Amino acid sequence: MRLVLLCFALMATVAQAQSFPDPVRPTITDHADLLSLEDEAILDQILNDMRSETGVQTAVVTLTSKATYAPDATLETFATDLFNTWGIGDADRNDGILLLVVSEDREVRIELGEAYGRDWDRVASTALNQTILPAFEAENYRTGLFDGVDHIHIAIASPFVAGETAPDTAQSPLDWMVIVAFAGAASFVGRRRLAKAAVRLRRCPNCGGRSLSVKTEVHVKPTASTEGEGEHITVCSSCAYRDGSRYKIRAYDASKTANARGGGYGGGRSGGGGASGRW
Repeated sequence: MRLVLLCFALMATVAQAQSFPDPVRPTITDHADLLSLEDEAILDQILNDMRSETGVQTAVVTLTSKATYAPDATLETFATDLFNTWGIGDADRNDGILLLVVSEDREVRIELGEAYGRDWDRVASTALNQTILPAFEAENYRTGLFDGVDHIHIAIASPFVAGETAPDTAQSPLDWMVIVAFAGAASFVGRRRLAKAAVRLRRCPNCGGRSLSVKTEVHVKPTASTEGEGEHITVCSSCAYRDGSRYKIRAYDASKTANARGGGYGGGRSGGGGASGRW
């Protein structure tokens, strides 16, 4: 009996020892100083634009080591607990996303909200393996973070909001290589626009030419009580091909735009889904 009580006491001590960093802002918290102040400001704007377009809150967090907060926790457990402590995403939809980088441990994780099924784990894994980890291996953290956010937006947040099933990640990585190449060559301000324009190198399904372009239009902006509506439009300048894909932009709950841990989070939860990687 004493042994059992001792075990419970030790477990309680470990639980009390675990702590979490404070958020700097609801978009980017760069405690590892992987980005310049200019980069942080640009990434903050990109993440806010993503949230305006999709309604999904994505938070980027960098730490030097998780040992400062939870020395005995795995990356997966720590990411889930951090996600739930901060309350990333909307409390009703649970569709938030966390991109966590631990620089000295050389670990990275994309943690998905509870609403994403396990099929989305493989999409998160593709984002890590095709976009984030190659850049991190080259010690280019800025590129990995910016291109990783682009990948998360295009391959996870946007299709999920549109009600689509998890994309087939078995397709050729050429499309993502093209997007990353364009994004890497772009200026900071124009990088997302050029990333979307990379679709021009794909072949038109109607005429076979490489003359496609894509744009996103927001037809109805969301409010605190009503959904918005947007459309991804792909057209070919060499023929009459046009394809439009409409999507809903979820309404914001104004009462959940801030919490006691630093503001900007809505009380969302994660069930532990996502993907992890090391470089």
